[in-house]
Amino acid sequence: MVKLQKFYYNMTPSQKLEAFTFGSSIVVTAVLVTIGFLFGFKTLLLIIAAIAGLLLLALIILFAKPFCIARRIYKTRPPRKAYEEISSRDGYCRLDTLPQALISSVICAEDIRFYRHKGIDYSCLLKAVAHYMFTDMKPVGASTITQQTIKNIYLTPEAEMLRKTTEMLMVRRMEKELSKDQILELYLNVIYYGCGQTGIRDAARYYYDTTPEHLTFDQCVSLACILPCPDKYNKAASPLFFQQRKRKVLGALFLDMEFPYSEMKLES
Repeated sequence: MVKLQKFYYNMTPSQKLEAFTFGSSIVVTAVLVTIGFLFGFKTLLLIIAAIAGLLLLALIILFAKPFCIARRIYKTRPPRKAYEEISSRDGYCRLDTLPQALISSVICAEDIRFYRHKGIDYSCLLKAVAHYMFTDMKPVGASTITQQTIKNIYLTPEAEMLRKTTEMLMVRRMEKELSKDQILELYLNVIYYGCGQTGIRDAARYYYDTTPEHLTFDQCVSLACILPCPDKYNKAASPLFFQQRKRKVLGALFLDMEFPYSEMKLES
């Protein structure tokens, strides 16, 4: 028993999810076979139909309110209109004026498959669910850049489950109306960078007293690595978490991006 518990705790979240799914399927199959054997095939079909009906009802209840919210929001302010309004504000930064190092660092820090998925990263979502269910029951961020952009433009942080479901329902239309570059551009201009700073222009001025166009490579990485949790990964608030996150982002950059590393000087 002790060996089994040790083996379970050494499993990764993905392995735990697979084990849970496999075990559950065996139990459900055994229960249904037993019911069919004891009470007959018609009773078994009736029970399966009842379970399917309950699951369908649960899904309708789960998605009905978020669907109405998403439809109402997009009816009054569709993504194209929101983009035109926000991009016309003073201080808005166009993507082609920003350093490539900043763009790549943000993608590595926040959504490594941003240009490959269609708004929802299902693999990352499954890993987050597995981590929540089979480790310490603490939520892990799995939102894509598109989802975070929707949250910052349209929604509020309250009602976590409702908001998450609404985000997922709103993703498809935003990805349809706007290009990936436009979504990323919006994200960089509306996301919170900590210390009361929203948007890349305010963040560059506050942290480094410069404009986004003149950010160095190290400054780009530093700004990107605080985004997942600005209050926690901020260098002034927590130097240890900041350095840990920075190493992770740099590792992703070295693996996935092409930069002239020999010409770079990284600050401690």
